[in-house]
Amino acid sequence: MAALKGHGTKEAIKSLFVTLKRGFAGKKETHIKTLQSLGLNRREQCVEKPNNASIRGALAKVKHLVLVETDEEYNARMMLKRAKETTVQPPVHVRHDSMSHIHVESQDKL
Repeated sequence: MAALKGHGTKEAIKSLFVTLKRGFAGKKETHIKTLQSLGLNRREQCVEKPNNASIRGALAKVKHLVLVETDEEYNARMMLKRAKETTVQPPVHVRHDSMSHIHVESQDKL
């Protein structure tokens, strides 16, 4: 909910992206029903919801279980995630000098 306060833009936030960060195990039945009414059934699932009072009220009940982002914050996070996934990582070479230990070297040291 911190994303809604002090956003800094003059235009109204039309939609919220809600991501379920914690699972249902051990949670209160009312919290589970609230999450299911928001359309969240699996961990790391993300749904887009309109920014209105009823949605904000439901999010306030389960704020400790979800991540709430505006469309700008969500798009920025997805761009960073895609960039990280497409970055080529250097290969890791494992050299077995003896049976007692394993020596790992990255491509940078070779």
